[in-house]
Amino acid sequence: MSRQGNIFCLSIVVVGATVAIAPPARAQGWVHPAGFLDVATLKDIKRKSESFDWARKVVKDLDAKVQPWLAQPLERLGNLLPKRKMQVYSMLICPECRTGLQFNPFDDQKSACPRCKKTFSLARPSPATDYRGTLYEGWGCSYLQRLAATAQQLALLHALGAERSYAVHAAGILKLFATHIKPLPVLGRGTQTVIWTYNKEGDCGIVVHLTEAYELLRNVEGLFSPEEHRTIQIDLLKHWVDSVFRVEDDSTPRWNQMFHYLSAAAFVGFALEDSDYVDWAFGRRKYSPKNRPNHHSLAWLTDNYYRPDGGTHEVCTAYHLYAVGPNCQALVLAHRLAQQMPDLFPPEIYDELDLRNPRARVMRRTLKWFTAQTFPDFTMAPFGDMGGRISLKAYPLTAEIGYRYLGIDEVGSHRTLRDGNRGMTGLIYGADTIVEKPVPYQSTHLSSGYVALKRKTNGNRLYAGLNALQPGSGHQHGDRLNLITYSRDRMLTGEKRTQYYDQDQHLYSGASYAHNTVTVDETSQVHGNHLKGKRVPHIENFVDLPAAQVAEAHGDKVYEQTEMYRRLLCQFDEYVLDVFRVEGGRVHDWFHHGVGQSPALSIPMKSKTGFEPAVYVVRGKSGYQEGRAENTVTATWRIPAAPGSRYAGRRQDVFSRVTVAGVPNQTAFVLRTFPNPGEHSLMVRHQNTTVPFVAVHEAYNDTPTATGMRLLPGNSIVTVEITHADGGRRLAIYESGSGSDGWRLAGRFGVVELDNRGRLRSLVLIRGTELAYNGLRLHADREVSLSVTCDALGAQLVSSPSIGYETVEGESVYATGKNATVSLTIPAGSSFTGQEIGRRV
Repeated sequence: MSRQGNIFCLSIVVVGATVAIAPPARAQGWVHPAGFLDVATLKDIKRKSESFDWARKVVKDLDAKVQPWLAQPLERLGNLLPKRKMQVYSMLICPECRTGLQFNPFDDQKSACPRCKKTFSLARPSPATDYRGTLYEGWGCSYLQRLAATAQQLALLHALGAERSYAVHAAGILKLFATHIKPLPVLGRGTQTVIWTYNKEGDCGIVVHLTEAYELLRNVEGLFSPEEHRTIQIDLLKHWVDSVFRVEDDSTPRWNQMFHYLSAAAFVGFALEDSDYVDWAFGRRKYSPKNRPNHHSLAWLTDNYYRPDGGTHEVCTAYHLYAVGPNCQALVLAHRLAQQMPDLFPPEIYDELDLRNPRARVMRRTLKWFTAQTFPDFTMAPFGDMGGRISLKAYPLTAEIGYRYLGIDEVGSHRTLRDGNRGMTGLIYGADTIVEKPVPYQSTHLSSGYVALKRKTNGNRLYAGLNALQPGSGHQHGDRLNLITYSRDRMLTGEKRTQYYDQDQHLYSGASYAHNTVTVDETSQVHGNHLKGKRVPHIENFVDLPAAQVAEAHGDKVYEQTEMYRRLLCQFDEYVLDVFRVEGGRVHDWFHHGVGQSPALSIPMKSKTGFEPAVYVVRGKSGYQEGRAENTVTATWRIPAAPGSRYAGRRQDVFSRVTVAGVPNQTAFVLRTFPNPGEHSLMVRHQNTTVPFVAVHEAYNDTPTATGMRLLPGNSIVTVEITHADGGRRLAIYESGSGSDGWRLAGRFGVVELDNRGRLRSLVLIRGTELAYNGLRLHADREVSLSVTCDALGAQLVSSPSIGYETVEGESVYATGKNATVSLTIPAGSSFTGQEIGRRV
């Protein structure tokens, strides 16, 4: 062990024998502190805090945060320290309203609820259902994690110039952990071992914070005796890592926490001055993927954890960033090791923080996988566990490292980051300043199975996301063919937030009836990770054309009893047309979980109580409304203005309107569902019918564009006419057929748009050879996908393969099509010139 430039040779007494710990090979090359907070980074933090107001504020706020801990005698902190294994922090919830209780680190007897204002003894059983125990066991986990983090913060502040008492207090906390870990058993077996908290995840953060604190303090004169150094290094850190994180020669499989666990092993290697721990964690030298192909090191995970489009194997948005942040962090850690100790960690072996390096490109690609999905405000309603809204800003490691090292310009679109609200992560990993840069707004097609239709028109940015995800991990939901929409600077449909500590709500949030999709026979889809073979959905069509953007997903066997389970979206400048075809099963329930106030419906609704099935309204309310919807029905949610918002669309009321075409025996319900993000959900029910659900989704400030909708007779699967406020209209046809109104389609989907004088504005043909309506005719000599847009200046035809492109690293990789001959005839009454037009191209 190196301390103030000297080499110590320590001894351990083990059952009456003395075992010498020899200095590791090349120990003379070790420089401390090592890790994220290495010598160069500490200098950089000092420079930032002297040069930038935002950085100075971060240090000042951190100092204020540790003052209550400094005020507590170490003896008191030791008395509060749990002397047995705890459970998970989320168990500290109100027994009555399930709100998180206030965590007071200096009161281990009681806790107050901020919502119901009641105080509860921590000896009371927790209502949490993911782990069993008392409220105290949730408090104890929080205390252990907070105490370890405080040790690191005190040590860092001392390294930045704070007085010696900070270092003394931090060292005292380290000694408390080293003393009280001794009697604790290692619980679990195999790769599922734990010492002090609920599982490896909880223990990991404590180990890393304690090791960082030790690295910052180890060379401070007079803090530790040689025996205390040995106790911290061996009895605390080495014991913990060897028992919980390095429990086998080859690390455990592709968990989203593996980046954390492996980094913990590397950190303890710094403390022990043992490069074997570091090589094992990073997968270098004898542990490289070439030499140890079964060793799931950081190198192996970076090479194998991600899909070709950048998604993780979990295919779950929130847990994507949860894993990617620590992987980005490990990339920076290896770079800093190579810079500080090039003899021990040669740059050619360790330093991969360059976009010319394949692993750095992997990290850039995986961050771009997320940004490609995001709404115009660069947030996302994540698919899979967690719910709510997430962003790179919410996972600051991804934002700060992505912006500084990996060229993720989208980070600059977050104004709070540009304004300097960046925290310690920005200080340790980030650039001096973050600036806004232009970022394209383009539709996305990810091979993981997600499409985001993005359209910008008249200052508005529309978004429609369609989920046909590939199987991933257990964090996936029963949410296939789910729809998420955004317009007028507002999220219009979202994902229900997951409450892990509430088993009933957790089950609900993962079920199909908690998503904007169709539930068959009142039973949820299976979660996506259980789908195999023909049950896995796929994107059938994706085209991004001037007249419209179209995405279609097929998941025919997502339910075993269905023969057809398909959704087609067509996004125009004003709204999204939504066709959901379900055949098989008896009862089909179409859900739209709206955001905003209770919706106004255009049909009479009866108020009732005791909705069944009750699983549809878990943690909601039993009161509901019901009405017959055999004629077209509209439901309109008002989203109140937020006058102080930076987004213009949010500074005025937005009305989110869903128009559903009338169908015989169709019934509409408004349910009171779990309220995050919205509590008023529209459900439309079909029974014993194969007629598709047909809806228009539109957001507006004053008046809607779509004023009417009706289904037309014919032998296609469905044909719908949508009338507009300006007198124009659109005719949309799904699947080949013809009708008495003079329309005909040979293809998958077609649209004809006419203005208020009957003149052709645009048409769309998807995977077809013919589209005709009242003398207007488009014909191709082979199957094509294209759009035609018309105005007084002429017409523009743009074609596309049925899958136009895939999105990789934020860029569109276009498919190649085949030549076709297309003829277009526009009768005089439908042309802008007043004369018949005939063209062949």
